[in-house]
Amino acid sequence: LALVAPGLVWSWGRNKDGQLGVGDYRDRTQPVEVCHPPLADGVDSTLQLGANKGGHIISINAGLDSSLAAAVNSNIWQWGQISGGFSVATAGDKTKHGGGLVQNRPYCIFRQDSFRSQMRSGKVSISSSGCKVLHQDTCTDRVRVETLVQGVQDMQDSINQERRELAELEKKAKAEEAVRNPGEAEDELSTLQDTIGQLERDIRLCEKEIEAFGKSLESCDLRQAHNRKQLQQLQQQGTSLRDRQDQVSLSIYMAPKAGAERRKLDEQLTEVEEFVQANKNTRMTLLDQRAETDKEKQKILAQLAERRKLRDRFQRRLEIVKDLSRSSKASTTGSSDPLMKMLHKLCSETAEYFHRRASQATQGFLDHMKTRDADFAFLDQTEQKMKDLAESVSSSGPERAEHARLVKQMLVDLVNLRRAWCDMLQDRWASEGLDLSCFFDGSNKPSSAEQAFGDFDEDEDAAPSLLPSPQLPSLGVFGGETDTAPSKGIFGFLT
Repeated sequence: LALVAPGLVWSWGRNKDGQLGVGDYRDRTQPVEVCHPPLADGVDSTLQLGANKGGHIISINAGLDSSLAAAVNSNIWQWGQISGGFSVATAGDKTKHGGGLVQNRPYCIFRQDSFRSQMRSGKVSISSSGCKVLHQDTCTDRVRVETLVQGVQDMQDSINQERRELAELEKKAKAEEAVRNPGEAEDELSTLQDTIGQLERDIRLCEKEIEAFGKSLESCDLRQAHNRKQLQQLQQQGTSLRDRQDQVSLSIYMAPKAGAERRKLDEQLTEVEEFVQANKNTRMTLLDQRAETDKEKQKILAQLAERRKLRDRFQRRLEIVKDLSRSSKASTTGSSDPLMKMLHKLCSETAEYFHRRASQATQGFLDHMKTRDADFAFLDQTEQKMKDLAESVSSSGPERAEHARLVKQMLVDLVNLRRAWCDMLQDRWASEGLDLSCFFDGSNKPSSAEQAFGDFDEDEDAAPSLLPSPQLPSLGVFGGETDTAPSKGIFGFLT
C-alpha cells in the first residue's frame, strides 16, 4: 500500500481477501489505483480514493488481509477481510454477515458527522506512544512506552543537533582554510557575494515567518475576543435561566400537590434545569478553549521573539560581510596602486623602526635628546618620500591628484601621531632639562648679596679675566679661596 503526494492511494501484492481494493481478487505485481465502490455514496467507481474534494488521504495502514486509510475530513475507509465483519454492526441486522458490502472496495466505516469530542476524562495523545495503538489488555505499562518514545525523540533531537554542529564546524573550517589559503581576488569576492545573497534570503525568510506569526497572533486575538463575547452571553443567559428556575420553583411551591398544573410545572422545571446544565457545560468548554488559545498565543509570541532575534543576527552578519566585501574590493583595487604600495611600505618601515627604538633603553638626558633628534629626522625623511611620490603622481590628472592628496594626508597623520608620541616621551625628561645644578657643582655660597655683587656696578666695562676655561663645572670663580667678586662677563656667559 502506498500514499502519494496528492493524497491518493495505490496498492499491489496479494489480493486473496480483496485487501488491494481494486474491485477483484486477483493479485497485482504493479501498482494500481484504489478506487471507490460503484455508486457508493453517490461517488463514481472510477474516482480514485482521495481524489474527491476535501477527502484526500493523509494516513494509510496495511495488514495481512485488510487495509485502512484516513482522510483529511475525518472519514476512515477500510477494505478486505476486516470490513466484511464490520458490515454486521453497520447494517443493523446482526444475523446477516457481509450483506450488501463489497469487500474488494474501500468502505467508509467512520464519517465526519459521527465524530464526538471531549468524551474522555483525561488527555489522550497518540504522539506520546509513537502513533502506536496500545491495547488496554496487552499493554499494562503505558508510562514505560511513553518514556521509551520520549527517549527516542530526544535521541533524534540530539542527533539532529550534533549534525547541525558538525555542519557549523565544517563551515568554520572552510572559512579558516580560505583565510589561510586565499585564492584569487575574484573568487573571494564571488564567495562574499554568495554569502550576502544567502543572508539576504535568510532575512527574507525570517520576515515571512514573522509576518505569518503576526497573522497567527491576530487570529488568536480574534478568537479570544469572540470567546469573551460568548462567555458574556452565556453568563447573561445563565442569569436568566436561574431566575426562570426560581420562578418555576416558587410556582411549584404555591401550586397544589396534584393536578395537571403541577405536572406541567414539574416538566418546565426539568426543562429549565437541563438548560442550566447545558449552559454550565458550554461555559466550561469555552473556558477550556480560552486556556488553549492563551497557551497557543504564548507559544507564538516565543517563536516570534526567536525569529526576530534570528533576523537581527542575520542582519548583523550581513553588515559584517558587506564591510568585508567593500574592504576586499578596496584591497583589490589598491594592490596595483603605487601610492598604496608606498604607503604600506612606509607604514611598515615606521612600525619596524619604532619597534627597534622601543627595545633600546636610553641611559640619560643627552642620549634621549640624541635619539629624539634621530626620530624626527627619520619621520621627516619618511614624509618627504611620500610628498615626492605624490607630486609625481599628481601630474596624471585631477582624479589622481585628489587620490594622491588623500594618501599623503594619511601618512602625514601617521607621522604627526609618531611626533606627538615622541613629545610625550620627552615630558619625563623635563626635570632633567631644567636642572642647572651642573653649573654650580663645587661652588661656595656667598656670604651676602653685597659681597657677591658689590663691584658689579663700579666696573661694568671690566673684562671677564676670571673666566679660566669654557668648562662650566670647573669654573673657579665661586670656588676660589679669594674674596674677589665675580665680574659681569661671567653672568653674561651664563645668560
